[in-house]
Amino acid sequence: MGTAVRQMNEPEILMSYLLSAANENSAAIADSLEKVLTDRISLGTEDEALFSLELTSRLGWPLHTIARTRREVFESWESAASRIFDNCSNRIAFLSTKYFSVCCEAVWRGKVSVRDLINCYGFEGLFRRTYFTLFPEENFAPLLIEFINELRSAIYPSEQARKFVNWIEGLKEISQIALVSQPPLIIHTANWLWQEQNILVNSSLIKEDTQHDPSAEALNLDNEALLGVFILMALSLELFSNERVDVVQRHLANILPVLVPLRSILIARLAPEEIDSARAAIDACNFTEEQQEFIQRWMRKEFNLTLLETSREEGDEEVSNLR
Repeated sequence: MGTAVRQMNEPEILMSYLLSAANENSAAIADSLEKVLTDRISLGTEDEALFSLELTSRLGWPLHTIARTRREVFESWESAASRIFDNCSNRIAFLSTKYFSVCCEAVWRGKVSVRDLINCYGFEGLFRRTYFTLFPEENFAPLLIEFINELRSAIYPSEQARKFVNWIEGLKEISQIALVSQPPLIIHTANWLWQEQNILVNSSLIKEDTQHDPSAEALNLDNEALLGVFILMALSLELFSNERVDVVQRHLANILPVLVPLRSILIARLAPEEIDSARAAIDACNFTEEQQEFIQRWMRKEFNLTLLETSREEGDEEVSNLR
């Protein structure tokens, strides 16, 4: 039996025509579209700006197969998208406070900080996928997954179509906010996440069979950025492991080399007999006294980073359904 072919909707068809235009026409098309989108985002109604931003975000991640195989086409449209985000930065910053999809794309491009995203949408915003209106079949993975993808790419370099700008600075902001925040960082309802949003089971967390084994220093991953990774992993552990040490040990058996010290720390929360190994790992990471105290209190279960909310009345909108 043949595989069913999904029919493209009108915006996708338009994109395919634009992105596969003949070389002699593509420059003029790109210039005209860039001007129209810039105008709509900066001066249009809110709906016009939102639709134009969605279209702009897809210019850097072409839907059409031809564009994916012609590097020069991708780079041309990605450059146009970058200029649009630069020229419309003020409107985009404003819309980012109201619409998660805009904020997430702006964080990707380094126009809005991870700190701003957390301030607007909480730590749960790091777990949320980005969905589209014009392209309902498309979505982007949660930012916490992309942090790990970028970390992996730094260890095992590969060509990336999209680049998460300022990702290391984002990890530092996660750690900075967590240290001064009153736990829990996430209050959630039951079943508000998909299992694939668990970074402990994400394939990008697994090391490759290679002799290339860089250190945290080689990645410029200082104690603050490493703490940011730890917090993302600790949140996933609380949300997905059901406090089973065997599950966590299995998931972290072949973790990326630079994150090996974090494995002992995470397991120690569930297995107190691993506390001594975890303390040695903490020392190896050169964490500050404040960071060490935070980690050790979490290991001893003096506080939780997440809390299951049971008092919400049926019918209330869940966090995962926020726009």
